[in-house]
Amino acid sequence: QIHPNKNRVDVVFSLLSPLVCYRLNSVDVKYQIWKLGVVFTDNSFLYLAWYMTMSILGHYNNFFFAAHLLDIAMGFKTLRTILSSVTHNGKQVLCL
Repeated sequence: QIHPNKNRVDVVFSLLSPLVCYRLNSVDVKYQIWKLGVVFTDNSFLYLAWYMTMSILGHYNNFFFAAHLLDIAMGFKTLRTILSSVTHNGKQVLCL
């Protein structure tokens, strides 16, 4: 029976409230904070998050897709050598 002064939402909330409070009290907050620290300092996670951010930003401006090209270029020894020679020559021109 639903109390005449309460609507269904209040009744459901009053029934679920002890369950939610128990669940929140059973969570180890220190462990959760530690786990977040481990995840957000993991190099592979940071690499994937950076890649995802550049992908999303690339939809707004194609300049951000250049980060993907540089990442691929640095993965190949030949391309890395070409990039280093081009940037080295560019630094020499700017210093003149």
